[in-house]
Amino acid sequence: MKTKALSFIKDWLLHFAALIFLFNFFDTIDFISKRARWGDFLRDDDGTPDTVSDRIIRHTFHNPEIFEMMAFTLLVDLLYRFVFKKYRWPVFIIVSAICCCLVLGAHALFTHRELTGILQLLGVLMGYVVGYALLREFFHHKLYALDVRLGKSENELNVLKQQLDPHFLFNTLNYLYGTALREKAESTAKGIEVMSGMMRYSVEGMQQTFVPLADEVNFIEQYLYLQRVRLPERTSNGIRVTVAIPDKACIIAPMLLIPFIENAFKHGISNDSSVDINIDIRSTGNVLTMKINNSIHSENLVKGTNSGLSITKRRLELLYPYKHQLEIKAGMDRYDVLLVLTLQPLNK
Repeated sequence: MKTKALSFIKDWLLHFAALIFLFNFFDTIDFISKRARWGDFLRDDDGTPDTVSDRIIRHTFHNPEIFEMMAFTLLVDLLYRFVFKKYRWPVFIIVSAICCCLVLGAHALFTHRELTGILQLLGVLMGYVVGYALLREFFHHKLYALDVRLGKSENELNVLKQQLDPHFLFNTLNYLYGTALREKAESTAKGIEVMSGMMRYSVEGMQQTFVPLADEVNFIEQYLYLQRVRLPERTSNGIRVTVAIPDKACIIAPMLLIPFIENAFKHGISNDSSVDINIDIRSTGNVLTMKINNSIHSENLVKGTNSGLSITKRRLELLYPYKHQLEIKAGMDRYDVLLVLTLQPLNK
């Protein structure tokens, strides 16, 4: 949340600085044009003629309207981030119109000026608000598409560096699966079949930016199945899993949820102490919520780079800007994760 607040303040200050620059730029052009025609038509109190630098300093640091511009740009950025990015166009237009009317009313109240051409002024303010939102969104999509392409290329390169020949692995697993069936080791054959499906999904899925949510949920369920199979019964009794996703007609970035689940098993499994791992994944419409909380055992506190979670956080920033909420609370003996994702419909 602190990072988002700092990002918002940075965007607002850049917006305000850009507006001041444009204001001074056009005023300077007008001033130079008039001085070329009329000479030194403006002078200071001591009789010296106005210069370009004098006007810029006066308009920037000695102009009471600067504070109004600062407040207005803050309002415009708030409307963009918290209304335009989260709601549909009609809501944005209505909220913006109400805010612009309040701005005009406050201006008239505090400056004691009569507002003439109220509709024209409202149109100008609304035009600025809508134009700013469209311009920001245009550049956001351009930068977002570039970041996604760069991130995907880097991710694919890392995958290629780390993986063995997948055909060799799949053929070997198929051989082991057939051998287990011939030896009537059905549980072993089932485990090999599940692991083969997981490996195929992890290799093929990572070549895509988005996959059907149903495939991702199936992968998670297969992972949880293998975890239960490998753990003793007394340990698996402390693992509680709820997957309630009635409508899977959405798409999601592949392998996006599994690092948090893997982390829970990495730190939450103990041979000596009781195990407490709770995983709750559910969806309402196109909003997916995942809650994970697990105990942390001292024997699992191994230092590492934690690169899996770092990469996942970066992927969330790239693929779900303003469309995800991630909260991680790490204590001495508990680890809690809350992830809320706004997914894209499958047929969009």
